[in-house]
Amino acid sequence: MSSILLKHWQFTATCDTQTSVLPDGCRDLIVKTDAKGESFWFVSSLAETTESVACTAGQTFVGFRLHPAVQIAEREMLAEFSQCDGRENQTQLIARMEEFVHLDNNLVEVLETLANTRRKVDTSRQLGVSERTLERLVKKATGQTQLFWKSLARARRTARQLNCQQPLAELAADNHYADQAHMTREFRKWFGTTPKDFLHRSELCALIHESGYY
Repeated sequence: MSSILLKHWQFTATCDTQTSVLPDGCRDLIVKTDAKGESFWFVSSLAETTESVACTAGQTFVGFRLHPAVQIAEREMLAEFSQCDGRENQTQLIARMEEFVHLDNNLVEVLETLANTRRKVDTSRQLGVSERTLERLVKKATGQTQLFWKSLARARRTARQLNCQQPLAELAADNHYADQAHMTREFRKWFGTTPKDFLHRSELCALIHESGYY
């Protein structure tokens, strides 16, 4: 697997349906093919909450989940892929993609540090830059703030730890939420549901364990 990719995936709708897409800190290069065989390429947006995507019977989606720290020449890449139908050799497609997608190693370090430090000041100190400089860097590179990335990493990490044995108040404390109510508010923001309901929705539990931002 190329360093710019986290996952190559495919989904075919056998009937009209709605499918959930969790915020994962990634953008995907996707080709959607309808029942008539007509294809359309696009790059997904950086999701800020869980989305419900409508799919019609016969539609096929082939996607390439890009690393959160990539920089994308989106217009040029979509122009290059506009004549592809997504059934080409995967290795060849990835090689073509690498002409337009670049992994920013400095951003890799920044996003990793954001995910693993509690406070902005801790992040900036570890990276050796001022808080203001770091905020500008993150905003320019990703279009989002440090708070976005910290909050998303914590919510995803907490969701992966959900289980029927550990009390929710204890889980909230372990992940440095102010209290259980704070954790629940963050779950509603990111996942559109409470921790308890999330745990009992098998499709969400499966999705949260897929590759993404921490």
